[in-house]
Amino acid sequence: METFDLGIAWDREEDNEFVEGLNNYALKEGLRPYLLHGDIKYIAQEKINPVNLENRPAWFRVFYCLGKINPCWWNPLTRNYDILTIKEIYRFGLYDMWRITKMIHTVSSLDFFSAEMAMRSNEKFIVVDYVNGQPDMRKKSKFNGGLPDEIVDKIIGDIIAFVKQKQGKAKK
Repeated sequence: METFDLGIAWDREEDNEFVEGLNNYALKEGLRPYLLHGDIKYIAQEKINPVNLENRPAWFRVFYCLGKINPCWWNPLTRNYDILTIKEIYRFGLYDMWRITKMIHTVSSLDFFSAEMAMRSNEKFIVVDYVNGQPDMRKKSKFNGGLPDEIVDKIIGDIIAFVKQKQGKAKK
């Protein structure tokens, strides 16, 4: 087991490499335009060409809420979400999104966020947007481009359960 500069320990060497790369890349590439041109308003980003998985782009938005991970398909062209099922996760081998999302949680220390990731042809995820600290929680039934209602309801339920649990502990 090794640690990286924030003092967090990971069991697997590749996890350390991922987090070190995440930190280094974010600092070096993400901040470089601001350091060079402090007054810029836009940053160019590499175009990501995801693989197709059964006629869908392998592009995902993963919602992290209080230790629970809720993944969705996300189409960057139509901006529409769909639920990503457990069967699809197994069929397409998308397990790494859990590990990546948990690492983003550890680095960011946020208990509620979404992350955007895509899968390239080499079957590796690329994180397109590490942290959206205030995810859009509009329901699909009420808004075009909204999240599946089940995902919104599950996240709301998780937050309510967390608050009730904290209230119960405070009363003791």
